[in-house]
Amino acid sequence: MPRDFPNSVRPGYQEFTNNMLLGNICGCAMTFISTQVLINSLGFNRNQSIGISAGLNWVLKDTIGQIGFNYSN
Repeated sequence: MPRDFPNSVRPGYQEFTNNMLLGNICGCAMTFISTQVLINSLGFNRNQSIGISAGLNWVLKDTIGQIGFNYSN
């Protein structure tokens, strides 16, 4: 939270933060599930697709994060 919260932010900040949190959680869940379904459709069984999906999402998240960090510096 920002320093001296809630006195240092505008009135709608808490609602905005809550909405962003909910949106990020839903987006991550949707990405994970869609990746799992894609891997499952390639012929892997359900147990394999859960592990592959988790690993693939983690690798992609970190890779994209590093690319963004490197271009911003």
